[in-house]
Amino acid sequence: MVLATLLLAALVAGTPESRPREATIVADLLEMLPNAQRSGTSTTHLVPSAVCGGERRPGMMQHPARTGARARVTYALRLPVAAHGERLLLAF
Repeated sequence: MVLATLLLAALVAGTPESRPREATIVADLLEMLPNAQRSGTSTTHLVPSAVCGGERRPGMMQHPARTGARARVTYALRLPVAAHGERLLLAF
């Protein structure tokens, strides 16, 4: 199960203590699921409430077409341009 809230954040250069903790959500994988490409899946669907890591959130269930097979959901994302010294963070 993947709980998918995609968070891409630009972190400015400097020490971890001096960096501002600003974040901008640029894509929500749950909202984007209807337009995602799926391969090797028997079913992929949203679940209103799933538990992962002790937290309850909306989630996505993905099942491979057969045991031992790989299943994939692929998203097309537009990433923001990072300025010199900035990084993009991908968080689920």
